[in-house]
Amino acid sequence: MLAVHKLMSVRLFLVPLLTREEKTKYSRTFPIHDPSDLPHVILAHLHHCDALVAYDEHFQDTPHLVPYLHPDEVFTRL
Repeated sequence: MLAVHKLMSVRLFLVPLLTREEKTKYSRTFPIHDPSDLPHVILAHLHHCDALVAYDEHFQDTPHLVPYLHPDEVFTRL
């Protein structure tokens, strides 16, 4: 219960999806093996996210742009 309370106290921001023009503009800047992950990396970088939290380890391709955290790591850092 304490973990859920702590997680709910984290500030979250909802942002719109990328436009086609934005995706085209930034796609060359963000090298990533799985193209379906590209919009997530671009948005996280553009909106200055602290990290991408996912089970998908493809996000490890861009730690210099947006740090990647496995969900288990999030709870240890909270």
